[in-house]
Amino acid sequence: MHFEPWNGGARVRLRVDGHLQDAGELSAGWARTVVQRVRETLESPGEQGPHLEGFIRSPENGTHGLYYVTIVASRRGPSVTFIDISAPEFGASLSELAVPTEDRDELIELLRARSGVVLVAGTNRAQKLRFFDLLLREKKAAERKTFTLGRMPWFSEDRYIQVRVRTEEAGEALDALRVIAEQEPDIVAVEDAWNERVVALIFQSVQRPVLCMAGLHLRTALAALEYTLDAVPNRTLVAEGLRGVVAVAAFRRLCPECRKPDERTAEAARKLGLSHAEIKAGALRRAEGCAVCGGGFSGLVPVVEVLRVDRETAEYLKIEESGPKIRDHLLAKGYRAIDVKVRNLILAGEIEFDEYPYAEGG
Repeated sequence: MHFEPWNGGARVRLRVDGHLQDAGELSAGWARTVVQRVRETLESPGEQGPHLEGFIRSPENGTHGLYYVTIVASRRGPSVTFIDISAPEFGASLSELAVPTEDRDELIELLRARSGVVLVAGTNRAQKLRFFDLLLREKKAAERKTFTLGRMPWFSEDRYIQVRVRTEEAGEALDALRVIAEQEPDIVAVEDAWNERVVALIFQSVQRPVLCMAGLHLRTALAALEYTLDAVPNRTLVAEGLRGVVAVAAFRRLCPECRKPDERTAEAARKLGLSHAEIKAGALRRAEGCAVCGGGFSGLVPVVEVLRVDRETAEYLKIEESGPKIRDHLLAKGYRAIDVKVRNLILAGEIEFDEYPYAEGG
């Protein structure tokens, strides 16, 4: 939910499943009241200043909603954004995750690891953190000595030992990781491991018996793997420590009651990198809107990409420097990129091709 400076007051806009829509306007007085109330309520890990971020917990239907809130100063006035990071999108357990059985089985097998590193890639922070929560619940992390490291209070219940740091400050994250490692943890979940020094320390830390899940703001599992290989000079550390990489995303599902054939064959062929014949052989659909869905869409389709590092792949990572050759090795072992999975969903009529701008090519 966005409160943006507008005509002396504020414009209210809602982003639902990635799409922005106008919701109304506030007078100057009400806009000032909203900003002041947010500032008073904000749980902020940083210093107070013109640009703020923090969290607001709100009782909702007997449960507690959790919102990530930012306030940005501009010449026209403050802009406030609320992002709901509490609503589940992926189900309460892996058994409820609406993905193909082989993907679910790969995840279950990956989570059997008792030590090592599992990387979680994705470009939507809220979706990625909800998926983190799902993986930790599947590991029964609340029953173990589990630390979470980052700036987000990922969970509305204090089930884990949460260490709050500013993830963009590499020194803070490094110091926190070193101290956590001395606490003899069973599981460590790192919200954002974008800094190369943080990535390297994670792989050094798992030389002892601990399972570390680390997030990367990258779109695909292969991109996360390539970034890791560049970040950690010692290939043996990566090969011995990495158990797998998971990429996650979610897209709006077309309403099954009103979706209709999409005649934009030429545009779809160009964007998806397919022939006209391949497009026509599929079931390309687009949103229409009806009384059931209201706007053409009904819920979300989760897409999961799992790249599991077995012994053969680990040995290959030690010796191979070429990214394309590593990709070819993984493809030969059955790896399917998230782009291909999304393209298949588009051809099956589950989602619109407009939903995913990266689905070009094979």
